[in-house]
Amino acid sequence: MKSGFLILLLLVLTGCFTNQQIADQPAPYQGDWTLMDAVHIPGITMRDASIHIATDMSISGFTGCHLFTGNLNKPEALTVPMQHDLMCLPEIEQQEASILSVLSQPTRIKVVDDTLIIKASDQQLIFEKADIS
Repeated sequence: MKSGFLILLLLVLTGCFTNQQIADQPAPYQGDWTLMDAVHIPGITMRDASIHIATDMSISGFTGCHLFTGNLNKPEALTVPMQHDLMCLPEIEQQEASILSVLSQPTRIKVVDDTLIIKASDQQLIFEKADIS
């Protein structure tokens, strides 16, 4: 029974992915990413949405209408875009709200090949490494 508990504990601990691990090894996350897909998130059109991750895990990006900034180590530090006089199409406003909702929740991120996955609860934003030539 004790060995079963230890195995279960080991599986749980190895399955956890924390933002502290990201802060310790930021290299794979750094760079420019383009939104390619979303899972369980309403209103995502993938229209021009992007994110830039700096070495200190600060982020900046574009929702398709407005710019945003924040920090993936501290989701509560995410700042929403300033509301300018710039009018957005209703579907882009929905996309913006959905993207910022995911980023403002406690998040987990990982990189698989050239894909960045940002997950909050059962919602995921899936970005592809931007080709900067």
